[in-house]
Amino acid sequence: RHEIDAILMDIQMPVMDGVEAAEKILQLNPHATIVFTSGYAEQRNFDKLRRMGYQLFIKKPYKISNLADIILKALSKKAAYN
Repeated sequence: RHEIDAILMDIQMPVMDGVEAAEKILQLNPHATIVFTSGYAEQRNFDKLRRMGYQLFIKKPYKISNLADIILKALSKKAAYN
């Protein structure tokens, strides 16, 4: 079974928002590495994520180099945990 290294997830999705989805993912895998993104999210959504302990998010539109940087940061956090 292959473990997922990182999840890139939009905060706003049609069925449930990213925060709710993250809560469900973390119930299945408490050590999941999640990077949040959004082009429409209000600052309060990012603030809520910070209060929940998430620090990995990037606002759309973003440069591919910025996305690569944040994914590398996510993977280094995961490697440090393992």
